[in-house]
Amino acid sequence: MALHPTLSADQVKAMTHGDGPCLCLAGPGSGKTMVLTGRIRYLVETLSIDPGKILVVTFTKDAASHMKRRYMEGAGGGSMPIFGTFHSVFYMILRQTCRLDPSGVLSGKQAMDLLVRITNIHHMAAKGEEFFPELLRAISCYRNGSNFEDLPPMEGISRERFLFLLQEYQNAKKRAGLIDFDDMIFKTKELLEKDSGLCQRWQQRFQYILVDEAQDMNGIQYRLISLLAKPKNNLFLVGDDDQSIYGFRGATPQFLLSFPEDFPGTEVIRLGKNYRCAPDIVYASQCLISHNTKRFAKTVTAEKEENGVIRLITGKDAAEETYLCSNLILELLKRGVLKEEIAVLYRNNAQGKLLYDRLSCLGLVEKNTDVLFHFVARDLLSYLRVATGEVRRRDFLNLLSNPGRGFNRYGLEEEWIDLGKWQQAQTEAGRGEEAGRLCEQIRAISLLSPWAAIAYIRHGMGYDTYLMNEAQKRGLSPRAYFPYGDEVMELAKDYRSIKAFLQEMDRRIALQEEMKKAPSKTKTQGISFHTFHGCKGLEYDTVIILGACEGITPSGKATDAAALEEERRMFYVAMTRAKRQLFISVIGHRSNEVLYPSRFLKEAFGQGIQSLVIPSS
Repeated sequence: MALHPTLSADQVKAMTHGDGPCLCLAGPGSGKTMVLTGRIRYLVETLSIDPGKILVVTFTKDAASHMKRRYMEGAGGGSMPIFGTFHSVFYMILRQTCRLDPSGVLSGKQAMDLLVRITNIHHMAAKGEEFFPELLRAISCYRNGSNFEDLPPMEGISRERFLFLLQEYQNAKKRAGLIDFDDMIFKTKELLEKDSGLCQRWQQRFQYILVDEAQDMNGIQYRLISLLAKPKNNLFLVGDDDQSIYGFRGATPQFLLSFPEDFPGTEVIRLGKNYRCAPDIVYASQCLISHNTKRFAKTVTAEKEENGVIRLITGKDAAEETYLCSNLILELLKRGVLKEEIAVLYRNNAQGKLLYDRLSCLGLVEKNTDVLFHFVARDLLSYLRVATGEVRRRDFLNLLSNPGRGFNRYGLEEEWIDLGKWQQAQTEAGRGEEAGRLCEQIRAISLLSPWAAIAYIRHGMGYDTYLMNEAQKRGLSPRAYFPYGDEVMELAKDYRSIKAFLQEMDRRIALQEEMKKAPSKTKTQGISFHTFHGCKGLEYDTVIILGACEGITPSGKATDAAALEEERRMFYVAMTRAKRQLFISVIGHRSNEVLYPSRFLKEAFGQGIQSLVIPSS
């Protein structure tokens, strides 16, 4: 077998491993894709295994497509291995075994629509536009083994309310004869465990199984893959226990740690080279992660010889952090660092909001979508939709809430709102005069051109004042959000009819939604923003980590040893996204709370931490 010049001895060994179970521990930047594709080629070209009997399982469509392309570059034609996600593989089993019809599987959007109907029926108010996507994710995590306390927090959701919605969702699916993506896995497990003959047929079909990012498996996925691999146990897992950060989905490094015990005779291969990061970044990240006790011992060294840059930024609060980091980014750009090679990472989405808005105003932010997905455009389009007489509850709530008009929830129980009935309900509640005035304003909007209607909304209904207040709350200049309103008005100026304008905007939004289905790892010309969870698998020349403080990272909710170790793994993942430059920000206050530097900083940098601080100008 011809050796690739960048392959280490361990990587070659991983490729040429024969039958039986194997665990390949591949850390950040270790070239695991090369190992996986090399392993497949070795099975086909050297061991003459029928490619159709090889199953390669990944966690995303992007990863499956990428691996398939890499394999096909050197393949000589003929049959192909099966490349797919866990869900697509188990869907294939159900489709071929039970003749499952695609129309019987709920898409993500259909599942959210089902949850919308359930909450409306039971008069439960949703809080924010992300409520239903977050609820659907929480339901999936809970069903896959997470405790309620481990789920990402959702505003206004108690344990009792969550369990009630979960049961209603399950009942609604059953009545409609539908299943969702998680049901596919549960039903496959039930099917294979009950029917030994059927299980044997699929075991014979997939005689060699390879799993990418194996540390992200939850319990049921691990059990199913283990079942399919029997009795030959030709199971090749590639993963890194130090990068197991999806505990809220039921993933835990314990599955990798116990793999050699579950499969006696397992060969464990450690890939000890990091081809991505500068040596000082590799060293610091290894010092950090070595404080975890439940892990495989590893020795990782950097392939690069030239050290990078590691610096600490200190600010008094989030506003000063935003100011310092935005100035740093402007300086980096002057030095020649490309926008698309800079990433801002944070533990929680709220941390990145101020800096995102500031850089967005400067035109420096990665934009996967256009202005129509900004909250300003969303609000303005909601006003216009209400003015056409097609009054959906979510649009009317945007109109009532942005700016807040002080109305209660009477008359808002249904998905489609009758303005006459709403006005009557408000009259009975003592707000009839204000409700009548608002309905008159809505009628006035309906008589205007789209451009004039938006101008009236902004200046005649107080929307621009609302934007100024929102900007000042977030430490931005008062007019920071005005450009988004101006851009929507620019789009509207060529239309005479509000309905025609909305039809075109809906078409653009649908097109952008389709574009989201393109490979998500593709970088565009702008600075990227990611949570620690969202950055895994990515790499950048320069990384800025925000809010490295106790109570943020590690989270104040990490109260036991296992939770703290996962928090440390998240920080480790964030650090190792940086190829050359790593900047870490620490702030002293959040609201009225005093904050202290994260313990992870001392663990990573030891007593030399003070020398990394950038002096205040």
